[in-house]
Amino acid sequence: MYDHDLYHQKILSDYVQNWEHHTNQPYNWNSAVTCDVCKGIVQELRSAIEAKAPRETLLNISNFFCVHFKIEDVRVCKLVIEQYKDVVFGVIEQSLLSPDEICAQLIPDDDCGVPYNPKARWNVTLSKTPKPPVKPTPYPKPGSPTMKILLLTDMHLDLDYQVGSNADCQEPLCCRVNDGTPAPDKKGAGFWGDYRHCDLSPHMFYNMMEYLKSIQDQFDMIYFTGDIPAHNIWNQTRVDQLVRMRTFISAIEKYLPDKPIYFAAGNHESSPCNIYAPPFVKGNMSQDWLYGAFAEVWTKWMPLDTIDTILKGGYYTVSPFPGLRIVSINSNYGTTDNWWLLVNNTDPAGQLQWLSDVLQQAEDNNEMVHILMHHPAKHEQVKQWSWNFYTLINRYENIIKAHFNGHSHDDFFNVIYDSENASRPIGVGYVPGSGTTYNNLNPGFRIYTVDGNYTGSTWAPLDWDNYVAEISKSSAETPPAWVKEYSPRSAYGLKSLNPSEWDDLINRMNKNDTLFQSFLTFRYKLATHGPCKGGCVASTLCDLKTSRTNSPDLCKDLY
Repeated sequence: MYDHDLYHQKILSDYVQNWEHHTNQPYNWNSAVTCDVCKGIVQELRSAIEAKAPRETLLNISNFFCVHFKIEDVRVCKLVIEQYKDVVFGVIEQSLLSPDEICAQLIPDDDCGVPYNPKARWNVTLSKTPKPPVKPTPYPKPGSPTMKILLLTDMHLDLDYQVGSNADCQEPLCCRVNDGTPAPDKKGAGFWGDYRHCDLSPHMFYNMMEYLKSIQDQFDMIYFTGDIPAHNIWNQTRVDQLVRMRTFISAIEKYLPDKPIYFAAGNHESSPCNIYAPPFVKGNMSQDWLYGAFAEVWTKWMPLDTIDTILKGGYYTVSPFPGLRIVSINSNYGTTDNWWLLVNNTDPAGQLQWLSDVLQQAEDNNEMVHILMHHPAKHEQVKQWSWNFYTLINRYENIIKAHFNGHSHDDFFNVIYDSENASRPIGVGYVPGSGTTYNNLNPGFRIYTVDGNYTGSTWAPLDWDNYVAEISKSSAETPPAWVKEYSPRSAYGLKSLNPSEWDDLINRMNKNDTLFQSFLTFRYKLATHGPCKGGCVASTLCDLKTSRTNSPDLCKDLY
């Protein structure tokens, strides 16, 4: 008989006693999940599975940890465990990793003291073609054609948003139909949105679409780098996700019918959120339901020869113009949040090997490359995936002209450096900020100007215009005004958008606090945030210099 109540009490008691002994302080029940808690959960579930405990017992164990360690409230704990149970139990049953190794991947910023795991090391096979001499990207001659690209990302459209509802619901997402009314001394959810833990309201979404329709002569095509559904990850079904995706697509077709759009898969597209099953997962737990929908929707704007890789792993390549190649990467196959990678993280779906081959062919054909990828480089990435990706970016630096990312809802950039010479910048990843207000942000979008469609074009970004709508200045009677927030060349004094200019900007911000504070204003899209001084400055600038997991040496010149 598996006495889970006894195990619960012992694990909880042991953990609290150890914590209080080492810190000489009473345990803080509101503290975040630590490595020790993670190990306790994994070991407890594994013991229960090996003892062939009933599924109800496994759910009780999970719920116990979630509630007692205040990971979420009782309602969210119950629903999120129901949402993720099949994946969690499947991964723990199949993974050969120890609790230490599992938790080191789930909580990479905590020191779990993980032993070396040789099975975690793998490398993509590079082409035998030698890397050509590095060629700086020239600035186009005056009068050269340009092209405009609208970048949308992280819409997180909440179809259950309710004006006037409780925006302080004490759950991860509020302002929804089931959140009730606000306390007497609190304001309810705003008509156009809310700065609190609330996602994009339908009113704001369609207002944005109307505005984009009114300026559609100012851009030629669209990049969308993922995340359509809202943040209610504890109670989303596959049907919910597909409805949200089709709602977004219907709006694009209605308001911008003549604009081609190219997609990248976000972590919120899937159900459960973050979980993208690699091809070795079969049956009902496979990713076929989502990749089939991607193939159906995405190929409305792309040739049918992209279907095979979309169905295999949610990635593809397409050449919309001579000399330009778009490569859409499914970065969910490289993140620590995708728990299936605890079973096997060796190049899921063969994506990075495919990327290596695509980049070599592009180099052979003298094509320039735009990479669309939801997660910025390094963010939440498994080390070996991150390092292999970084190797490919280094090898093909001559042709990769920009990385277009999303995921992080604020506006920033990542500089990519030479693997052999960490002082030489070779590329840049751009994160334009989200469509959603979640959280404490204004909704926004970006229009890039890139070198245009002509023989010899570099297809490199030349500048951009960021647009925001300040919801604090709107009301039910006063729609939000979309304003041009900034352009980087004028705001930061950049000569171009080449990597060396962004590297120089980081160095200048390290010495010029006024310039750094301007960057923060744009980072949060004109919304009010707290001060950033001292260590916060160094940490922020270090993030801008780091595009590879576990690479602290890239920041040593900042301290």
